[in-house]
Amino acid sequence: MHLDGVEYEVLIATDVGRDSMQWECYSVAGPHKKLLLEVVRLDGRKQWVFIQHVEELPLSLVEYATSHAKIELGPFFEG
Repeated sequence: MHLDGVEYEVLIATDVGRDSMQWECYSVAGPHKKLLLEVVRLDGRKQWVFIQHVEELPLSLVEYATSHAKIELGPFFEG
């Protein structure tokens, strides 16, 4: 995805141990990807969590991530 002229990669992952799904955002500048942030849907606790892996992030990226992650990950799993 492109945002404010910067290239990012988004990955949706599951974590059985945490009973969760994650919306992970990576920087793809340079030869290596770097995990920047995660928006996590914790199904067991019925809670959304934001995890920041770098000190500073553009506010536009945080706003994009929080709004899109909730849509793409969907509602809590009732299982």
